[in-house]
Amino acid sequence: MPTCVTREDFEARMRVLAGEKAVTRHFLEQTHRNGEDLTAAKSELGTAKSRVDHIARELAVVEGVLTTTRRS
Repeated sequence: MPTCVTREDFEARMRVLAGEKAVTRHFLEQTHRNGEDLTAAKSELGTAKSRVDHIARELAVVEGVLTTTRRS
């Protein structure tokens, strides 16, 4: 059953909806930016892990050389 609404009520409702739309748009933009930031951080973390793994392998080689040198 349709109800009659005054022009003022209609305009007030439209302002509320426009405000909600702006808030929703803001949340979506922030979510998108945060997603990009998280992707970049994850990539940097992967690179750092790779570097640490490489250093650990090099350290194992150095440790092996030192152990062999001490025995001589």
